[in-house]
Amino acid sequence: MRRFFILLSFALPFVGVAPLGAQTTIKITYGESAQDFPPGPFTDGSQYKMDDFKGKVVVLYFFDGNAPSVKKKIGQRAAIAAALKGKPVKFFGVAENTLLPAAQAYQGGLGMPVFVDSLGLMEARYGFTLSLKLAEQVRVVGADGKIAEAEVFDMSKADIDKAVDRAGFKYDPKEFDAKMAPALELLEYGQLGAAAKAFRNLTGSAKKSTVDAAKKFLAEIKSDAEKWKTEADDLAFLEPVKAYDLYKKVVAAVPNEEPGKAASAALTKLASEKTVVAELAARKAYAGLIQSMGQTFAAGKPAIMQTCKTLVKKHQGTPTADKIDDIYRELGGAEPARKAPAAKEKKEKD
Repeated sequence: MRRFFILLSFALPFVGVAPLGAQTTIKITYGESAQDFPPGPFTDGSQYKMDDFKGKVVVLYFFDGNAPSVKKKIGQRAAIAAALKGKPVKFFGVAENTLLPAAQAYQGGLGMPVFVDSLGLMEARYGFTLSLKLAEQVRVVGADGKIAEAEVFDMSKADIDKAVDRAGFKYDPKEFDAKMAPALELLEYGQLGAAAKAFRNLTGSAKKSTVDAAKKFLAEIKSDAEKWKTEADDLAFLEPVKAYDLYKKVVAAVPNEEPGKAASAALTKLASEKTVVAELAARKAYAGLIQSMGQTFAAGKPAIMQTCKTLVKKHQGTPTADKIDDIYRELGGAEPARKAPAAKEKKEKD
């Protein structure tokens, strides 16, 4: 494991390792697994995990949304992302000191989804603090899921290409009609419901090879859906929440044919099951919490933490309550927001 102390400032060229003042010294560890996105909103309304991009490169562009120097360079950053379009690389902005509405404006200029890190959780996971003087940082996650070596310091096409050369597509768009590229990208990143819809639209193409390829992918998606349906059937009694989620995947992939129709009927039945009702209510509350986090600066962190404690107590016993508890602790909660079951049982016994 190699540890470097480097200044990653976009205002100055990289000049190598040098003794720097504490305010600009960043400790970076290369070769270790990248940190995932913490809970929080993305400007495109989606949620992403690093696991979604296995075998691909992920470029994380951290920026202080209040820094004038950042606003001047938005066009340059967008041009780099555009130049690498169609390659196995995904760009994300990570907006510090910025609330959701302003971050959404940045998305339009950058041409990439932006994670709203107004509470600094993502920044903390990557071990640095941005400021008006050190307003930008880039982290490149290689195809192996690890932080790329020290060769990648800036959002330059040449540097990112070094990492991209070691990545690849499972479904290379160059091997298919260009019209299939959007559907293939959805399939590549595991968005099977949206991919299936895109492939269905291609079955009306005038080009036979495109129709045949689309039908082939739809058959593969249907085969996966049948496996999920069988798995969900097995889980429905003992783990209804997991079964519910699998049935939803099936319906999204093949809504108007089997096994989608059978999965839809199973969903209706499970929707009234007690543990599923409780989990869905917790998820609705969690979604609201995530949006609130994107509207809150660090000064509002105590209020977010209190909300976490309230939601954990209200939805205790659900998987999502555990996720909310994790947020509470990452924000600085000294103890879990809820008591461990064993401790609770002992107290009741006493």
